[in-house]
Amino acid sequence: MQRKHSQMMTELAMIYTDTEDQVHANLALGLELYEKAAKLGEKNAWNNLGYHYQNGLGCKKDIDKAVNAYTKAGELGNGLGWANLGDLYYHGQWVEKDEDKALDYYLKAQKLYHFNSDKLADIYFTKEDYKKVLPLLKKDYDEEFSPIYYAIMYERGLGGLKINLKKAISYYEKAMQIGVYHHAVNQLLYYYRPASEYANEVQFAKWYAYAEENNIEIDLKILGLDKQRKDTLGSFFKNLFKK
Repeated sequence: MQRKHSQMMTELAMIYTDTEDQVHANLALGLELYEKAAKLGEKNAWNNLGYHYQNGLGCKKDIDKAVNAYTKAGELGNGLGWANLGDLYYHGQWVEKDEDKALDYYLKAQKLYHFNSDKLADIYFTKEDYKKVLPLLKKDYDEEFSPIYYAIMYERGLGGLKINLKKAISYYEKAMQIGVYHHAVNQLLYYYRPASEYANEVQFAKWYAYAEENNIEIDLKILGLDKQRKDTLGSFFKNLFKK
């Protein structure tokens, strides 16, 4: 401490600001150490200060101070600082949503080996810049976010991919293993409907029941159903999957 070693200060501050550590937790002291380390140019201290300012942990919430702290962290070479700024503008909860700013910050973070491929893919997809989406999907080796994008891109032939409806259906199925995508449910129902080339009564029943259970709005007209038949099918599917 007497040597004013900024890295040591930051490491101590991390211990003191760990509120789950009932023995050592001391937010006031932790923030004081972060501030001292930050003044000495410690990049991680700046980033962590930004987190505290953003969330009002041990201090008054101040988004302007958070933005400034994250910026300082990024300028000093902390990729997480840029990524945190990207998140602020991507989600738009505490600042006005701005995907262009988010994109700029995420790309700066990427240069410092802090990757946000899922959010970059979303931004590029929204901008219809599909050729920039594809490389990001290819790096999603564990298929954590790419299936829904692959499904739509194979379905429509986007980003240089050739239309392949079988692959699209397969990726819609994979996407539903990751999260709840209303669009995926509707597309699976469309492809598995009785009049489809890919008709599958069991899969249609499964996703129809899923839509009912999760209050997902479906287009009855596209599926070739009317309300009366819908009600009949609903009862049938409930009995079909009853345990």
